[in-house]
Amino acid sequence: MVTALYPAGTVLLARGVLAERLHRGQFIGLGTAAVAVGLLALA
Repeated sequence: MVTALYPAGTVLLARGVLAERLHRGQFIGLGTAAVAVGLLALA
């Protein structure tokens, strides 16, 4: 289930390595994915 977050890793690497700017939609997506994985871990 944690492997479903691999796109989030790509976004964070782009931010850290390439200094790309994150837009509001990307922050919302990262937060939503983190919450979803947390809820799945509880189930």
